[in-house]
Amino acid sequence: MSTPLQPVITKKGLAAIWNVTSTGLSAEITHIALGTAGYTPTNEQTGLRAQVAKYPIAGGERLSDSLIHLTAVADGPAAFWVREIGFLLADGTLLAVWSHPTEALTYKPANTDLLLAYDLSVAALPPDSVTIVSGPAGLNLSLAAPLAAMARALVSAQLQGLQQQDQLTDLARQQQNISEQTARQVASLAERLGSAEYRQAVDHEGALGVGIRAIEAALSEQLRSLDLQDQIALLSRQLLLVSEQAERRDARLATAERRHEVDHDGLRSMGIAVAEASISTQTQLTKLIHGA
Repeated sequence: MSTPLQPVITKKGLAAIWNVTSTGLSAEITHIALGTAGYTPTNEQTGLRAQVAKYPIAGGERLSDSLIHLTAVADGPAAFWVREIGFLLADGTLLAVWSHPTEALTYKPANTDLLLAYDLSVAALPPDSVTIVSGPAGLNLSLAAPLAAMARALVSAQLQGLQQQDQLTDLARQQQNISEQTARQVASLAERLGSAEYRQAVDHEGALGVGIRAIEAALSEQLRSLDLQDQIALLSRQLLLVSEQAERRDARLATAERRHEVDHDGLRSMGIAVAEASISTQTQLTKLIHGA
């Protein structure tokens, strides 16, 4: 089974067809070019945007005035997704180009022959303006359909293998991402744990320092209280001594006052006695003198 294509006929291709048709000849399609770029083709193109290889036409037939069937074998070591196809004339002119911005047409595996079978619409060209030129190793057209079926089966199996490989790659990438995330989380937890332990140590040291300062303040307060008590006891003793000294002074003063009073009374009595004796003496003298 062939893949139907509705390519864009290029201006260069039309010019080449007009040149040959003006002489009564047909333009010859000799090669198929494959590339990897995906885009919307235009009629201004003169070549593929990312051509990888070109292969000679291996076989073909005209299905109708507007549809031709082409086959080719893509061989060689190159492996790539086919996203653009060019149909080349004998002089290398790009007759028509097909591409799609997002969809790939097929996959060319490495070192594996891939059968290319396309139904090419040439409705935009004059009738019988192009012919197909097969290479010397042309394919038997009767085998084109079975070979195409085998090729599609092979490509399908390869695509399935590639999809499985892509899935394995995605799983490996996800596992790697999970491992990296786990490693980052473990590192983050270790960092946070270390930070928490550091803060705990700092807080413990801070609390210990606060406790030590509180104990020092309490001891200082107790020492000051003891100093005050000692000062109070000393003042009390000093006041007691002063009080005792004052009492002794009062007692001495009272004794002195009593002595003074006694001495005063004695002196007064003595004076009175002396006065009385003096008066008595004078009286006696007077009596003696006067004879009284």
